[in-house]
Amino acid sequence: MYYFLIQSYKHLKQFDKALSLTEEVLIKFPEKRTYPTEKAEILFELGKNEEAVKVLEESIGNNTYLGKTFYLLSDYYYEKADHKRALEISYSGKNKIEKDDEHYGAITYNIYLIEYESGEFLESKIQILELVNNDPGNYNLLPPIIQNYFALQMYDSAMIYQKKLYEAHKNGQLEGKLSKRYCFERFKWNDKWVHAYEDYYVPDPEKDIRFHKQVYVILDKDWNEEFTVQTELFLTFKPGSDIIYVIGAGKYEGDEYLHQTYSTLVLKEPVDYKKLKESVLMVLEGKVDPVTQSRSKKKK
Repeated sequence: MYYFLIQSYKHLKQFDKALSLTEEVLIKFPEKRTYPTEKAEILFELGKNEEAVKVLEESIGNNTYLGKTFYLLSDYYYEKADHKRALEISYSGKNKIEKDDEHYGAITYNIYLIEYESGEFLESKIQILELVNNDPGNYNLLPPIIQNYFALQMYDSAMIYQKKLYEAHKNGQLEGKLSKRYCFERFKWNDKWVHAYEDYYVPDPEKDIRFHKQVYVILDKDWNEEFTVQTELFLTFKPGSDIIYVIGAGKYEGDEYLHQTYSTLVLKEPVDYKKLKESVLMVLEGKVDPVTQSRSKKKK
């Protein structure tokens, strides 16, 4: 009864009432393991972060924790950019809770994420491989394992999972954004994150006029797109010819879109990913000049 009433108050955003009832339950039933974490979650909603953290740490100290206890505490420190502390808490939680805890997977993924963003790709690979092996039907886990192998330059291993993703796309098993394209690489460049996406579609040079196969999105500190570098279909107008891409780049400047073509940087299908990244970095670092460029008005 208490649990459902607390959830009702939370749903109605009556967090003061939810907190009061939770504290009442903790007094009457101190052995109930779920309620300290429930209290902390409500305190976070009320903006009482320090109190929430204290409740979570006490819960861990007196062994009334859940997987969610570690998940919330780790997430708090991650958002504060204290990744070292977030990682310590996540590893501690993973070692203490059972594998069938509902937050075991989320904690493991958080470890993967922090290790990856810290450049510890061998450590992150261990975590994401565990998740993939435990849940082979979860296609959302395939892009992260592909990204991890790209970071390690283990392209042959990445292609195993890329093939599975393409097969799932062919069979109509992908949903949402993943059904359109997937992120195959993530890396830091000049303190900015670069996310590289690939379209599943293989273009027909005789039919497709404008097509971008891979798109590297350079993000600002607020995770907004600054500009892109991409592979663009090169039109040969020759029946049966190879599929050829040139590197292009684009960005918005006010109400105009600036497009540049680096036609000295050429790749064939299937793309050599190592050569592709080298080409992209040449553009990013200004080591090659565009052959052509054009401006167009921003679409409203």
